Amino acid sequence: MTALNFSPLKSMVLRKLIRRNATYRDLSERKWVLCPSETRIGPPAVYFEDDLERVTAVMHDTTEAQEAARIKGGRIEHGATVAYSVKDVMLIDGALYKGSMKHVLVPKHRRFVTPELPTIGSRTLACTLYGSMYFGHWLSDDLTLHLAADEPVMAARKSYAQESDYCKLFKIEQTRVERAHFKRLVVLDDIGQNSYKQRRYEELRSRLQVKSAGNRLVYIRRGSTRALTNTQEVENYLRSQGFVILDPDRESAAQTG
Repeated sequence: MTALNFSPLKSMVLRKLIRRNATYRDLSERKWVLCPSETRIGPPAVYFEDDLERVTAVMHDTTEAQEAARIKGGRIEHGATVAYSVKDVMLIDGALYKGSMKHVLVPKHRRFVTPELPTIGSRTLACTLYGSMYFGHWLSDDLTLHLAADEPVMAARKSYAQESDYCKLFKIEQTRVERAHFKRLVVLDDIGQNSYKQRRYEELRSRLQVKSAGNRLVYIRRGSTRALTNTQEVENYLRSQGFVILDPDRESAAQTG
């Protein structure tokens, strides 16, 4: 008879009983700081004042005050990069489980009961929920996690169209795990744009080994679903000013890189 794992079901029951979803921070047996928080002066964005009057709403995970601070620049607090070590964590259907914790990494259908999980030793998580939903976040958040992680792993998900090509350009190997019991999993809080993250951005940029004569002016098409109503007119003008037009939907990662 096949052994079963009830971690998702147990997690749901515990969350209902205590009316709280524990986090990996709550359950960690140890934590350490890879880079402390830092304060910098950020420049303002480039915009017309009347542009702000057209804003009607912001995304659910931010506020108008937070976005205004980003736009107007000034003193900015960049959060620390902190590592949390958690023992006996289950990865099932794109989510982490331990006790009442349910930490979603991939938006997908989840089961309450699954077959018994294979056991893996110590690993570091190198993926995020937004990285599994948006290509840009995968580039900026997940790939930088790979540079910070010791034996990085990621939750299995559907790949982006050019993901494997970019991994080759960046010289990064991704280890995808569908389901597992980790004896120890290190989870990184790495949202802050601190100097440690900046160094990893620079490392990724250096790995691309872009060869170009001087600084190129580049315009990147946003795709057919988000095209401007006067796209052709805009692109013709930009070409006349020396811009290179890139189309990620039609060109390879090597061509757009």
